[in-house]
Amino acid sequence: MDLRVRLFTKANGGKSQALNYGIAQVSAAWQRYQHPLDYTTETLQRVLFYYALFFTLDLLAAFVAFLLERKEDWSLLIWLVFQRFLYRQLMYYVAIKSTLTAIRGTVVGWGKLERKATVPMGG
Repeated sequence: MDLRVRLFTKANGGKSQALNYGIAQVSAAWQRYQHPLDYTTETLQRVLFYYALFFTLDLLAAFVAFLLERKEDWSLLIWLVFQRFLYRQLMYYVAIKSTLTAIRGTVVGWGKLERKATVPMGG
């Protein structure tokens, strides 16, 4: 099953999988008709090349920043790779979840604590 079909089915709560599959197939066919060049290996190679170029420039800029900041710990530079692939995906998840919560209108508080005045005063 295509990834789009699985995502569409999951978004619909797994209801009417045959209908979801049909809609996803029509959507994929329409996309292929509208954008025929998007489905070539040359396009994928071009995207991967530009992503690698961007990532290299990002690492180079971080390297220059570490050169300018003489007292910085160089081992922190390794975390940039993890930040690029893991942390940003986590932030996308948090941003989408908070947007959906705002659209639904669910009230989310700070979890106010009840004060009990049980801490002894030091003297």
